[in-house]
Amino acid sequence: MIRQEQDKFAKSIFIVSLFVFALTFMIYKYRLIPDSPGYIEMAASREPFYPFFLFIFRFIFKNYYLYAASIAQNLLAAYAVYFAVINIKRLFNLNKFIACLIFMIFLAPFFLTIIFSRTGVVISCSVCTEAVTMPLYYIYFTLIIKYILNHELKNYLEAVILSLILALTRGQLLMLFIINFFAMIFACKKFIKPLLIMLASFILAMLISRCYFYITHGKFISNTYGPVAAAPAVLLSGSMSDAALFKDDEIREIYIKIMREIDEKGYKEHYRLSNLEIFKSGKSSEAVYDELRLYTGSVIYNYAADKGLSGLEAEIARDKIAANIIKTIIKSPDFIKNFIRVYLSWAAVGFVNSVAFVHPVLNIYAGFIYIIALSLLIICVKNKLNREALFMFFVMLALTGFVTSVSLVVTPISRYVFYGLPFLYAAIVTCFIKIILNLNLNNHDMQ
Repeated sequence: MIRQEQDKFAKSIFIVSLFVFALTFMIYKYRLIPDSPGYIEMAASREPFYPFFLFIFRFIFKNYYLYAASIAQNLLAAYAVYFAVINIKRLFNLNKFIACLIFMIFLAPFFLTIIFSRTGVVISCSVCTEAVTMPLYYIYFTLIIKYILNHELKNYLEAVILSLILALTRGQLLMLFIINFFAMIFACKKFIKPLLIMLASFILAMLISRCYFYITHGKFISNTYGPVAAAPAVLLSGSMSDAALFKDDEIREIYIKIMREIDEKGYKEHYRLSNLEIFKSGKSSEAVYDELRLYTGSVIYNYAADKGLSGLEAEIARDKIAANIIKTIIKSPDFIKNFIRVYLSWAAVGFVNSVAFVHPVLNIYAGFIYIIALSLLIICVKNKLNREALFMFFVMLALTGFVTSVSLVVTPISRYVFYGLPFLYAAIVTCFIKIILNLNLNNHDMQ
């Protein structure tokens, strides 16, 4: 009887999830954003999986492929929300009311973008990587939690495969291989095997990516634009005096031109934690990074074009020049000190964006959320609520991994770091409920 009720509730959640995302598609159909053309055109600057995903739909559905892809994305989102909620309910034996609350939590990230994103579109209907990475991450991390708690190797292997797909969709998701590493250590108390799996995952991701670009562009390369995307953090850590470090006169001129732009626009001041400028507006923080990245990329690309290069050859040359600039600037004696300042400011924004949005009021709210999460983790450990403690620990580990890895190369805007948002809130709810139930049980035993 209990099993039948559980199955009935699971079906209800799945039907409601399907209805929500079916309605979402009916309203939004599909939406293009500034990044969409790169994926549609299978540009070399984009990671392999999502352009290939769109290619399959274009091959099958011809002119209607974006509609078909949007339907598939919404179906995937509906299943992912259902999969995460039902498994969390079963893993922690939660009642229907709490499961419904967690269901709302997992729905929220898909629709918060309407209010807070610059594009203002629902994730599942947009032509961008998050349309598939968000639901796939829901499934991936749920499998990781199931593996940690139940030690079923099947769940781990499924999670490893999904992490590989996710890494081939967005570069910063390579950090999931590290999460896999720690998950197996906790579950099996082994070190060598998870280490080998992690290293193999990195190598396989690199090989698949390079083979993809060899097939599609005739070059055995990783996606272009990586060094240009990473350059702003390094350039903000440099100074005009570092121009003397460059041996190549032309590249020195490029560097001087970019540094003049940084000084004239006052970009460095924006990333000083001492004046809290970076916490005043998330959109301003994102805009500063985007402006500097686009300016840097265009200056270097124009230099390559002046050399008679065009298309992919110019992009490859741009990457090499950007990489040259990065390698040169990190030799500066003041680089580490300056980079730490920029990195800490980006990471601070990343931790806020992981649970809320950068805003003077929401910044304080985000701080309270982390205090609550840490407090609940400590209480769970003290009360031997091991399953709940492990859930919270790995949620916070993954969230920290996202922020720290993304902040190394790009400014951590919401869509880069919000993957852990629903899991953190779900862990808070789960831990709180279990602590209350445990206290009631202890009081009953004492009576």
